[in-house]
Amino acid sequence: MLKINFSGQSYDMPKEMSLLDFIKQNAKKESKDTIAAKFNGQEVDLTYIPETDGNLELIFTTTNEGLEILRHSTSHLMAQAVKRLYPNVQVTIGPAIKDGFYYDFDTEHRFSEEDFEKIDLRVVKVLECEPVKKAKKLLKLKVDLNGEERQIISGIAMHYKPEELVGKYVVLVANLKPVTLRGELSQGMIIAAATDDDSVLNLVNPGELPTGSVVR
Repeated sequence: MLKINFSGQSYDMPKEMSLLDFIKQNAKKESKDTIAAKFNGQEVDLTYIPETDGNLELIFTTTNEGLEILRHSTSHLMAQAVKRLYPNVQVTIGPAIKDGFYYDFDTEHRFSEEDFEKIDLRVVKVLECEPVKKAKKLLKLKVDLNGEERQIISGIAMHYKPEELVGKYVVLVANLKPVTLRGELSQGMIIAAATDDDSVLNLVNPGELPTGSVVR
């Protein structure tokens, strides 16, 4: 057991438990507005699994710090979706700013509101998850899209264990052409946000909305 100091109290935390599971168990009300955390003063995502005793602080979407993380994640979400729809687009910069976020794209194509309306983002629930054989970075997920089961191949195995994803709600780009990756069919793309060096990666969390809900 680890000793975790959180919200003025000391808690026993089982080893191998993620911060997200700890928060759901001990601060269920606050978990809905939590986007990240600080463990011993270091910013971490909610899938982080502590290896030592420590102090835990939550970062909420209702704070300036949390809002910046949310905007940064959303800008990456948009960039990934645009890149999949327009493979020749060159992604440049896309910081969070005071009133939101933006992304610059190097392309001859002139974007319009209609282009962004083509990106169909949907809430799905992970039903099953397992590693892709001979591909250490890939996971194979079976997801529920409003009663329709889809198989998704996602390069998130360095950041998530399969068992951590089962039951999780995530965001899917649902209208991409199916592709084959390492011999496995992938029917869409799971949206994630990451730091520039990929040391931290977070799946975009839509909350427990009904599967098939539109993300906009």
